[in-house]
Amino acid sequence: MTARKVLQNAGFLALLSGLAGLNLLFPVKAVAFDMAFYERKWEDLNVPHETGLSLAELSGAVNRLFEYLEGNADSPQVNVRISGKERFLYNEKELMHLQDVKELFRQGLLAMRISGALAALGALSIAISHISGNRTGDFRAKHVESGSGSPGDHTPPSRTTYGPVLRKLEITLVAAGLIPLVLVVLLAIPAALSFSDWWTRFHLVVFENDLWRLDPERDWLIKMFPEEFFSAAVARIGVIAVTMALTCVASGLLVRHFAAHHRH
Repeated sequence: MTARKVLQNAGFLALLSGLAGLNLLFPVKAVAFDMAFYERKWEDLNVPHETGLSLAELSGAVNRLFEYLEGNADSPQVNVRISGKERFLYNEKELMHLQDVKELFRQGLLAMRISGALAALGALSIAISHISGNRTGDFRAKHVESGSGSPGDHTPPSRTTYGPVLRKLEITLVAAGLIPLVLVVLLAIPAALSFSDWWTRFHLVVFENDLWRLDPERDWLIKMFPEEFFSAAVARIGVIAVTMALTCVASGLLVRHFAAHHRH
């Protein structure tokens, strides 16, 4: 196998891995940092009334939380006025749990950046290998046509076509959509059957302690984000992930159509 083929195959593998990763991770970030979604759900769930915090106070607390999760603030803690008294919003247990959440987001955001880099490097590798193949083919064709080849050298000129590359691109795009699509469906079925059980198992898998077991009677974090909020967030993440995955598959089918048209 030539170096060009190795570069091309590595490029398609990187593109597949990167796109599949983005299809899974980007929807999480998109929903997790969507303030408009938070405000809509708070109003739907009557959270301002339940917590005694105004929508502006809730938004301010979450903006601080966004900064904390992105590494731009040392603490998510904020001062609020509840029942006419100034106090810190979170207690020590909630702050410790948010440290775990921050680490989870740090890993997820890093994985998403790596996925984006893989997709970009994969596309660049494919382009370079294809361009270099065309140039090699043009050089060989001119070499033979000019008669400068060695006597008895009847090797036909190399002609690089779009066909094989487009076929690989089609397979890569379809696979990059189908892999996350299958994973989303496998996760969605148990979540739809019993979100409470699914949410509990999720926490047992991703957290090494039980700090996430908060008391809705005294912990403001769970008052601000009841289970119904997370149920809606997970559903929204799933919808975005499925949309992105299907877009990837559709892009692959469009490449197939273009390749078929190009052959004619």
